Amino acid sequence: MAARRAESMDLSEIPPSTTTISTVAVQAGRAKIVLAVLRSSEWVRVRVHQMEPDLMDVGSNLEEALQLQREHEQLIARLKSKEDEVHQLLRTIDAQADQNRSQVDVHNAMADTLAEAWKDLNDKLAYRGTLLEQSVGFHQSAQDLASSMEQAQKNFSKVPLATDVETAQRLLDQHLDMKNSILETSKATLDMGQSLLDQIKEMGMHADFANLHATTAACYGIEHLLELLHDRRRHLEELWNQRKIRLEHCLQLCQLDQEVNKILEWYRGVGNNYLQNTELGNSYLEAQHIQQDHNQFEAHAREVQESMLGLLRTADGLLRRASVDAEGIRQRLIAVDREAESFSNRLDNRRKNITMAVAFFRLAETALNKLGEVEFQLNNMDLPRNSAELAEQHSRLSQAIVDYSTEATHEGRLLLERVSSTDQGADGVRRKMDELLTKCTLLESLCKARRAEAWQRSQEYLTYQEKYNSLQTWLLQIGQNIVSRHNSMGTSLASAKDFLEVHEQLDEDIRDKNAELSALSAAASRLVQSGDQAGQQAADKARDIEHQFQRLQRVVETRIQLALMYVSFHRLAQQLSSNLDALEHIVRSETEDLQEITDTAVQNLREMFSNTRHIFDDLNLKGNEFLQNASMITDDSSLDMRGPVQTVERILSDSRFSSVVNYWEAWEQHVISSKQFKSQWHQFVQEARR
Repeated sequence: MAARRAESMDLSEIPPSTTTISTVAVQAGRAKIVLAVLRSSEWVRVRVHQMEPDLMDVGSNLEEALQLQREHEQLIARLKSKEDEVHQLLRTIDAQADQNRSQVDVHNAMADTLAEAWKDLNDKLAYRGTLLEQSVGFHQSAQDLASSMEQAQKNFSKVPLATDVETAQRLLDQHLDMKNSILETSKATLDMGQSLLDQIKEMGMHADFANLHATTAACYGIEHLLELLHDRRRHLEELWNQRKIRLEHCLQLCQLDQEVNKILEWYRGVGNNYLQNTELGNSYLEAQHIQQDHNQFEAHAREVQESMLGLLRTADGLLRRASVDAEGIRQRLIAVDREAESFSNRLDNRRKNITMAVAFFRLAETALNKLGEVEFQLNNMDLPRNSAELAEQHSRLSQAIVDYSTEATHEGRLLLERVSSTDQGADGVRRKMDELLTKCTLLESLCKARRAEAWQRSQEYLTYQEKYNSLQTWLLQIGQNIVSRHNSMGTSLASAKDFLEVHEQLDEDIRDKNAELSALSAAASRLVQSGDQAGQQAADKARDIEHQFQRLQRVVETRIQLALMYVSFHRLAQQLSSNLDALEHIVRSETEDLQEITDTAVQNLREMFSNTRHIFDDLNLKGNEFLQNASMITDDSSLDMRGPVQTVERILSDSRFSSVVNYWEAWEQHVISSKQFKSQWHQFVQEARR
């Protein structure tokens, strides 16, 4: 078809011996076509003498394309009205054939040629109509696309970010839907433009030389518009991605805010409600059940704490991006962190109270059982009332009463000192203490023979003996017993802190005994001066117990020094682990769009890494110091250092720090490279647009 259309326009094949037998001129607006009907001896052809606009001119915008289409349709309609003239020519040729039978074949050929030429002309004009229809469709689609992109760009800058999860998700969905819609429209528009361009080029390949310029101009106009659409879409894609990142970060912030509120509500609701319950039980069994429930709650509280740490890392990640302002969320997270720390301290205090309550009820119930045995012996003792044997038995049982009850009453007093005097949760402890003390008082009153024997001794000796027995009982039942029972620092920060707290309290109690030791020494000196036969023995016993207290104090002080180092080591280990977790999270999660991380964020991360290295160095110093001091202990055979030493050695030998350092250095270099590439690319784009 294109070859035939080109044939009808190829004037190079028309011999010069032709005659114009008719001219057809049609005009519609700026559109104009002048046709010449040419005749030679053997054929009749229709030649386009003049056509405006050119066949290839399809308009450079929608308005032009529509105008050309309207004018073309009018031109076709008017040209159709000229068909009668062509038909008249055909009738004339037929009439001539009838008059001259010898030329009938020639005339028939002329008629066929004229009819074919007219048909080719109409096909050509119909093809132009198709091009114009495609041009209108393409320009209309391009205009709609441009309008959509302009509206989208306005939305990017005008539509505010959301403040809740539902709205943030809806805005993000709308943004993605808008992008997909525009991309689909863009693809359809570009396909239409490319199809129009291909058809013009195809038609131009069969046009004569005079139409080459028009073909080139038409192609250039469409290609230029396609390039503009490409450029605008690329620019919009950059804005799309920026907006998408902002919307995604906004959604993350809203979700983060939602999770923060949940944690705050948990601390202020579930957490506070739990801690308002200060019940410590009425017996050993009840206290154990309370302890089991507390352990379960504490495990859940640790999960909440881990969730909060995860939120902190997420907030830090968002703050590293230039596209969002998460400072408000960060401040709220800091507030949550403070509340969590306060809650953790209160929870730890509750744990210690429950632990002490369990220990107290166990000791108190054991003591009451033992005192019941003493009571049975006192009530069933068949000895003469004033006999030395009865006095000796009463003295022994009186000391047993003190021995059995001292540790329990000491634990109870420490516990009651920790809680408020108005705390009803400790009423069970108070009742058990009253029961124990009442039982001791009752049994002590039954030891009458001991008191009768005591009156036979001097008042000075009685004073001395009372002081000595009190100190001796405290030393054995409290001091040495605590040192013996609390003989390991454990393998965690919590156990190390408990160990330290117990020994700091014991150290304080030992110092409080100095006044009693001085009073005992003075009482022994008075016995010696009075010439009492037991004076020298009393002085020797006073010196001996003073030496035992001094040794106990040295052991406790050494333990405190070790525990301080051990607690400090564990705190450093926790800080190091937390920092390594944060750095590892960063280098593993921040793998895309590294060039978008702000310089301030990079600097903060470098400071964090530097701080982590300092913590690592301090950890090694503190750990080695602890190991060195632990190896020098010689006067504390009951202290078990195997667990703590192995824990310190294991932490010091951990290679995680080295691994994270390697990850960090590679990640930092990647960030630097990404930022350099972004800078170079931006410079390249700026220069390309000049």
